[in-house]
Order: sequence, then C-alpha cells, then structure tokens
Amino acid sequence: MMDSQKKYRVVFAAATAFYGILLGVFYWKYVPLVAGFQIAFIFPLLLMTIWTAIDVERGLLAFIFLFP
Repeated sequence: MMDSQKKYRVVFAAATAFYGILLGVFYWKYVPLVAGFQIAFIFPLLLMTIWTAIDVERGLLAFIFLFP
C-alpha cells in the first residue's frame, strides 16, 4: 500500500495535469488568435502554471491579480 505522502504526490500530479489541460482549453477559447499576442502571452501563462504547481496559494493569487 502507498503511504500518504506518495499518494498525495500522485493525486497532485494528476490534478496538475488535468488543470493544465483545462488551462489549454481556456487559452484556446478566450485568447484572441493573433500570433504576436499568443507568443507574448503563452510564456507568462506557462510560468504561472508551473508556479501554481509548486505553490498553490501564491500561484493562484498571482494568476488572479496578473490576469484580470
């Protein structure tokens, strides 16, 4: 049987992948399909996803305040 720390990490990794997919759907639906804007926007959005995966509270707060 898995210990609780390992189980937590597996669940957290699965949730991060799931929300990453949802973020991609959000990006595809609501970001204008202008190549210059997408290139400028995708890098901060990926950094925000990684930051949120590392520290959920700070990442979500940063997302809320940086992407109105």
